[in-house]
Amino acid sequence: MKSTLLAMVCLFIFSCNTKSGKDLQTTEIQTFTLTAREKIKSSDSIMHRSVTNNTGNTIEQSYNLTNATAVFKVNGESIPVKQDTVASGIQYSNDRYLYKEHRGNIELYKDGRLVWDNIK
Repeated sequence: MKSTLLAMVCLFIFSCNTKSGKDLQTTEIQTFTLTAREKIKSSDSIMHRSVTNNTGNTIEQSYNLTNATAVFKVNGESIPVKQDTVASGIQYSNDRYLYKEHRGNIELYKDGRLVWDNIK
């Protein structure tokens, strides 16, 4: 009983100790607007990350979680995509590209051919 109570108190303390994402979100929206060339509302939830594979190639990712779209930047090319519904992992696509991520393994296909991955 004591350990459960201690765990709940610790969870409350640490979860309330996070920064408000409002300032960060404003900065990220400006970055996403430049790469996506979409109209972004200030209420949209934007997330950025970049992943480098074992050959040193990087994919930059900007996700608009509000409207289920993303922009991936690989080799200087910006690729706008929409989120697809999948049972496990995430998947985004457009008419030429397919992006799949499952358990940290990322694959990007162009016209059915693998062009970027981080699978070892």
